[in-house]
Amino acid sequence: MFEAEIKEVEELYDTHTNPHKNKRPPMPFSHPEFAGNAIWIQSLIVRIDKARDTLETMNFIPQHDKHKEVIEKY
Repeated sequence: MFEAEIKEVEELYDTHTNPHKNKRPPMPFSHPEFAGNAIWIQSLIVRIDKARDTLETMNFIPQHDKHKEVIEKY
């Protein structure tokens, strides 16, 4: 699930920061362009951090084979 979360955030980031697609990140138009982008990117980082923190607190679940690989991708 954590790997899927990372992939989703990565796709979201790539979609909205690709200069050829001209897609603005999902935020109010009242936000300034660069500050708004920084806030949006920070929210993506927080989203992944929360998922990782939740995963790390679940020490009662045995580690999956992909654990190291996913943490490296994080």
